[in-house]
Amino acid sequence: VSASLVWDIQLNTTGRFDVYLDDTYLASLKPDFYHENLSYSFHNLSPSQTYRAKVRWIVSDDEVKFAETTFKTQESFLQGAGMAFALDDYTYTSYEMLDVLPIEDGTLYTLSAKKDFSYNTWVVLLKADMNGNVLWKNEHPLSVEPFHSEYRETKLLADGSYLLLTTKLAIRTSADGQTLRTFDFQEPEEKKLFLNDAFLMDNGNLMVVGSSHRKWGKDDHLWEEAYIGIVSPDGTLLHETFQELHKHNRFDKIEPMDNGNFLACGVADEDFYTCIVDATGVVLEVEPYSGYQYKAVNCSLKDKGGNFYIIGTEILPNYWYDTRISIIQMDASGKLISRKCYDKRAGDGELSPVSAHFQDDLLVITAKSNGATDVLITDKEGNDEYHWGIRGSFHFVHAAFEEPNLMCWTNQGVAYLYNLNGYKEYPYFDLLEQ
Repeated sequence: VSASLVWDIQLNTTGRFDVYLDDTYLASLKPDFYHENLSYSFHNLSPSQTYRAKVRWIVSDDEVKFAETTFKTQESFLQGAGMAFALDDYTYTSYEMLDVLPIEDGTLYTLSAKKDFSYNTWVVLLKADMNGNVLWKNEHPLSVEPFHSEYRETKLLADGSYLLLTTKLAIRTSADGQTLRTFDFQEPEEKKLFLNDAFLMDNGNLMVVGSSHRKWGKDDHLWEEAYIGIVSPDGTLLHETFQELHKHNRFDKIEPMDNGNFLACGVADEDFYTCIVDATGVVLEVEPYSGYQYKAVNCSLKDKGGNFYIIGTEILPNYWYDTRISIIQMDASGKLISRKCYDKRAGDGELSPVSAHFQDDLLVITAKSNGATDVLITDKEGNDEYHWGIRGSFHFVHAAFEEPNLMCWTNQGVAYLYNLNGYKEYPYFDLLEQ
């Protein structure tokens, strides 16, 4: 386990700082500028163990000061989040955390990785057990010349296997990440398809939604069509729907309904809209929501009662570059129940959701904005329980709520422990520690 401590000691000296752990001397630091605090990272610690850390510094020839703190390493969050693991040093040159999926017997991590200093990128699926031990690791091409794609989502299927979705591929993997079937949507080129979401039906057919740019440059009044496709288990295309309401049309998310149909959510120009689609891909009903100005539908969830929660990036009125989090609740038939927005002041920039999941009866959302990241926790009625943001060069890809703390995973592969007021509680854990 790795841990990092910060001592707020209000220094006005550039002297030497000695760091100790349980009275064992570890290092001397000699910063060359004035500090208001001092930080140090400890490595190779044991999980669930209490440590005492101390820093000693010389203020003057006759004055020596000490700062001491006690901390306990963690391992209870996200089934083994407190354990550090290393990827192959010589296989990859860089990583970024894309997704964190807690599962019954561990955690599945999805990362993008480069093997060299080119633009070629792979998706790495890595499963760790509840103690943080790596069980398996498999890679799949994400963007490898001449093929280009962007990551969308990794889903856990009912049989314990996974569905890895990119803008061009839907990859069905086994429970240990081995490729079982690849559904390729990059051909034919004239369709210019971009996938945003997918659902694997009980009969093995795959429904995908996204957009098509097949008329780009050919029709001045239509640049992007919303797309629905259904593919059989052997890859045969069974059905396609190209839908246009405005100039720009796109499906972002698809959710199964209790009656066997599907709820597709998307954006037509800047308006949020939904469609009811049957299992063959035929659109049964279209419901536009004029005045709900959306850039994207980022997340969709279904609760145990069959209600839907649509979390999107909504544009502030009259401010195209300023956005806020919007939560739309719909009943099991796809009818609107409520809508609530979490505002930022105009001029604060874009705030867009990254991840969302239910934890007990709470909805936990992470979001990112310009140079900052947010956590929003609400109940199902949208009552704001906690909402805070911090500045940083990273954003949260997942947050797990366990009172009185949150474990927040970043795209840099580091998990930070925060209290519910947004103050960092140490230690933190570096999953990509080499």
